Amino acid sequence: MHKNLLLFYGILFIGLFFSSCEKKSCVDVICPGVNSTCIDGRCYCIAGYEGENCDILSYEKYIGSYQVSESCTTTFSGYVNQQFTSSITPGFRIDVISLNNFSNRGLAIDVSIIDATYLAISDQNIGAIDVSGGEGFYEVFNNRIRFEYSYTVSGNFHSCTAIYVKF
Repeated sequence: MHKNLLLFYGILFIGLFFSSCEKKSCVDVICPGVNSTCIDGRCYCIAGYEGENCDILSYEKYIGSYQVSESCTTTFSGYVNQQFTSSITPGFRIDVISLNNFSNRGLAIDVSIIDATYLAISDQNIGAIDVSGGEGFYEVFNNRIRFEYSYTVSGNFHSCTAIYVKF
């Protein structure tokens, strides 16, 4: 019984010690700006902000009109390439943008801004299209976005890569 009690207190002490270390790691850390937070001793911008002082709205660099080159592999048609125009507008939250004229179908999908260069497309249903998700990468040096996504429309599965170039 005495050994079990010692073991219990030992495990309790170790648990409290390690959990308190995590909390202490941000005690002396002062993060810049009001849009940043400390996690495990490091400062991170909260969702929707970026920059050294977390004072730049992430979505602003995406807003505009784009020329799109899309290449898709489809269930019934094989390989399809198309060129079209699209636009990106602010979304319903500060960390979301709307990708308009998705796959040249005249519909908009929501895209989450994960960090300064990474975008995520969640599963969503827009009209007759079931988007199976995807991701995008903002290429700073080329000032373009490269998306990879998949969707199904009328039983036809599409797996696509699209390059969005701002004009």
